[in-house]
Amino acid sequence: MRNEKAELKNALPERVAVLEELKKVKFQSAALLFDHDFSVDIGNREVRVKFLGRGNTGGDAVAYLPKEKIVVAGDLVAYPIPNTVDGYPSEWIQTLQDLAQLDADTIVPGHGAILHDKTYIFLLRDLMKSAVDQMNAKLKDSFPAMFQTFDDVKGKVDLTPFRQRFAGTDKDLSAAFDDMAANLVKVVFEEASLR
Repeated sequence: MRNEKAELKNALPERVAVLEELKKVKFQSAALLFDHDFSVDIGNREVRVKFLGRGNTGGDAVAYLPKEKIVVAGDLVAYPIPNTVDGYPSEWIQTLQDLAQLDADTIVPGHGAILHDKTYIFLLRDLMKSAVDQMNAKLKDSFPAMFQTFDDVKGKVDLTPFRQRFAGTDKDLSAAFDDMAANLVKVVFEEASLR
């Protein structure tokens, strides 16, 4: 059992303020469910909420403002290093392709700087495709994933050709890329294990 008073006492002052504020938050479950998309008019501004497919989670949705050519992508797109702790990489590829088909000039990622073209979306799609294709080739040449462990395959997927494109020469970003790539390979293997 947690001791909230001790936790607050040992927390940094800025964290204390956040923890106190979070105590006031009341959970509100979803009031609207949808399968693929719906539109909302918020006063001369149409917002289309769209489910393009699974990617980072099973329920990824984007907010698309067609008149303004803006898409809020959430964690389908995290910049400059994607969030690959979990997800559906083999489906994420097509979801990113569908995202790129929207007529948008501005992409707001779930994390990171606002993007003003689709270059990064295509880079992210290519990274996912490379990881999935390499894993599938490895499994085809050996045994199905259910008969292997992650340790058997982790060195067989090489995403280092993408490091420069994601991280440039920044050492911290390169380290973050390496961690992300290791996570991605693990998630790709776990997904293959379910087939």
